[in-house]
Amino acid sequence: MPCAIIFIWIPTFLVKVALYNGTLSSITYVIIIVRVQVIVTLVGLLIGKHGSFVNQIKAKTGASVYVRNHPDSVKQKICAVEGSQNEIEAALDMIKDKFPEKRFPNFSIQEISPELYQKLAPLVPEFLQLVESVNNDTIMTCLVSAGHFFLQQPLHPTFPALHALHRLMAATYQNPDVPSLPRPVKEGSICAAPTENNWYRAQVISTSEENDTSVVKLVDFGGYLTVDNDQLKQIRSDFMTLPFQATEALLAFVKPANNELEWSSEALRIMAGLTAGQLLHAQVAGYDEAGLPLVHLYLTLNPQQVIFLNRELVERGLAEWEIPPDS
Repeated sequence: MPCAIIFIWIPTFLVKVALYNGTLSSITYVIIIVRVQVIVTLVGLLIGKHGSFVNQIKAKTGASVYVRNHPDSVKQKICAVEGSQNEIEAALDMIKDKFPEKRFPNFSIQEISPELYQKLAPLVPEFLQLVESVNNDTIMTCLVSAGHFFLQQPLHPTFPALHALHRLMAATYQNPDVPSLPRPVKEGSICAAPTENNWYRAQVISTSEENDTSVVKLVDFGGYLTVDNDQLKQIRSDFMTLPFQATEALLAFVKPANNELEWSSEALRIMAGLTAGQLLHAQVAGYDEAGLPLVHLYLTLNPQQVIFLNRELVERGLAEWEIPPDS
């Protein structure tokens, strides 16, 4: 993935808001993230077997807990607790109960320092990640092929803000005076791109000076578009607070049938029919060389009928196992 470059446009009225309120955000977005350091040896206990403890926290409090690498130490991880203020407080209470001070004197839920936070803070919003060792509740938003697609997480606490973001973008980019993306357009740039009479956050994947066009990826819904460069607009700073909602993924351990290099249109049709409008459980089984998650996808029609979509394509003769699955 190319390095991300952002061209930020800040309208004058938003600068005044910033000076008054100390924030550029015009989106009502009350999700908070608290980050604490955790010793590596305790991470497994924190997550629980197959994610049992973080799932329990989510079920009881509504807060999400996830772990990421420490920028300076291999002996520590950063634990992030995400939710409303009340959800976070309840989640931290559960964590405290699991790690009593007398038994775990080295465990602390002291929030990380501002200096460490600056090292973690991305220049652009992060893409939402699928959590390993748990069932991720997802919906299919774009099928590039039967084995290559984009997923959203509709139960993630940041997801409701996406609708408000799109309303604001639609109203903003109707204005013809919105600045275009600076030339030459650079790969990795984050911008606003038009399609289907709406505006979407996008990342420039490649650009053609000869045709004056760019291929962009829609970072909230997925998919790739070729757009005239003069249609790409600068992204407003307050439109960069929400994590990118679309997770690009590949179907794990299957390949097109009959040694074909590309997935067939029939496989795409079947996959689209099975997943349209359905809540899917995605399990991370590994990663490809580019870092994209390889997933097992499950469709639950009722408690007695669960379709393992990877296997479904194989059984219909539309795919073959690339590596035998564990189950």
